[in-house]
Amino acid sequence: MGMKLSLNEDILCNSLSAFEDQALLTLLENCETVRIQKQTEMIADALDRIDVISLRLGIDGQELLRKYILRSESGEIDINDKRVLKAKYRNPETGESWTGRGKTPLWLEYFIKQGYPKEHFLI
Repeated sequence: MGMKLSLNEDILCNSLSAFEDQALLTLLENCETVRIQKQTEMIADALDRIDVISLRLGIDGQELLRKYILRSESGEIDINDKRVLKAKYRNPETGESWTGRGKTPLWLEYFIKQGYPKEHFLI
């Protein structure tokens, strides 16, 4: 189920309909670049917070990491539990895929707004 768009987002989507497909794909790629940059900034912020917490505990970040690793090696934490989900949907133009979990990717939202059913993109 998609999120309800605000008035500004609705206006933006309507103005995007004037763009050619290739321009929209370029815009999507640029948005993905910005998303990755923001994610990188968030990770850096999280690491900074870990440093603050470790200082409050009176141990350095390396010691905190060692304690985490020891817990993972003892089985208390499974750091290798990286379940890879198979993609359910594929963008026919770019090959980009989505598992169907989390936020609907922009490319799929675009096609749905163009009248394509989500099932059209099932792999």
